[in-house]
Amino acid sequence: MRRQGLGVGFYVSPEDFHWMHQNGYEVRRRELPIDPNTQESLVKLNQAQIKELFTSYGQIDVLFIDGKGEEPVKQMAWSLQPDCLITRGPIETPEQGIPGKLLPKASGNRAPRWS
Repeated sequence: MRRQGLGVGFYVSPEDFHWMHQNGYEVRRRELPIDPNTQESLVKLNQAQIKELFTSYGQIDVLFIDGKGEEPVKQMAWSLQPDCLITRGPIETPEQGIPGKLLPKASGNRAPRWS
């Protein structure tokens, strides 16, 4: 990729479903029983994963963080590679709905933007 002039990026979801299951929590994305930004063992896991990615694979140009727990992840990433572009979700995308239909759990019960 780099030889062709393309940047390298990673997608990361700090709300680690495997960790939740292994620690006896219901696996879900909303109304979490813990704060992924402060739950010590989850923070350590996320930071270890970011450290591995950012020290083993050269320059990382973009990191997309999807979900809660972004603070420790971005701080670790920037401490290792301060020029990395970091962006995060949630971002509405077309596959989350059916054209012309209201989303059942969307905030404000809005129709998708592209309908």
